[in-house]
Amino acid sequence: MNLTEIFKNPPAEYRIKPFWFWNGDMTKEEIRHQIEEMADKGLGGMFICARQGMTLPYLSKEWFDMTVYACDLAKEYGLEAWLYDEYPYPSGMSGGEVLLENPEAEHSVLNHKSFLAEGEKELEADLGWTRILFAMAFPVKENETDWENGLDLKDMIGNLQTEKIYQKTGLTRYNNKRFFSYGPRKILKAVLPEGKWNIEIYTEGTLGDFKYYGGFFDPCNEKAVQTFIETTHERYRKALGERFGISVHGMFSDEVGLLSPIPWSRSLPEKFKERNGYDILSHLPALHHREIKDSARIRYDLYDTAHELFRESYHKQVSDWCKKNHLLYA
Repeated sequence: MNLTEIFKNPPAEYRIKPFWFWNGDMTKEEIRHQIEEMADKGLGGMFICARQGMTLPYLSKEWFDMTVYACDLAKEYGLEAWLYDEYPYPSGMSGGEVLLENPEAEHSVLNHKSFLAEGEKELEADLGWTRILFAMAFPVKENETDWENGLDLKDMIGNLQTEKIYQKTGLTRYNNKRFFSYGPRKILKAVLPEGKWNIEIYTEGTLGDFKYYGGFFDPCNEKAVQTFIETTHERYRKALGERFGISVHGMFSDEVGLLSPIPWSRSLPEKFKERNGYDILSHLPALHHREIKDSARIRYDLYDTAHELFRESYHKQVSDWCKKNHLLYA
């Protein structure tokens, strides 16, 4: 049974498909050696994967020349060739190029801060340098939070440079040193009415440094996914297009997804309101507090909307491209 048959109709038990990792100095001699070994051991096919340690520049002419050589050699030995769409993983970044073209598509995360505060005392909280989505204080009576009568705290939040630095440089003719402040942060400062209060704050930040790219993209950003296809899939089509569906059978994506603890994207609130008829930004505490009215439905609506948004933006675009170009998508 070949890889195509396994993919379409997987049996209960079958031999694991081999991965071919391109690490280090891959030469034509080494490629031939590996393919001969795979054929000799009865394997049905191979995946071509760009991985850590590779010295061949990914998506370069040299990369595609070696890929063409490997695919043609696989056909000669009766093996199916499959492509992997990334270097190294997760998929969607074109080795990092997607964020170079779409810096606004950096992956967002939803942050939650919850704490109790006493009324008639100065309250101060450092919220980091993030976008404020929700900030409210809810009265607590007899150890129960009154979720219906909250106070909006957004107007009590400003930004402050909290780091002090000393700079010695040629700033002016008359002075070559200066004390500065640096590093803006969102700061909440408030004095609440008498009583106990439950403070609920939700902010939107960026994922930051992640694995191999220094960041990660938002797979719900359709434009960024289009860039991924243009900078990876279309370049494979240019190099190997006449082999698609004949000796090159498919392409797979790996580990791409929403990486916020609760699925999040900058485009999610608009999609959520369009799909569900209400504003998720006004109901964020329901994501963490089951006692809030309709919290289960709100959480379901959020996850279902995120799933649909991710599927339509990423998987459908990539799958449609593969289908159009006679490749299976895994």
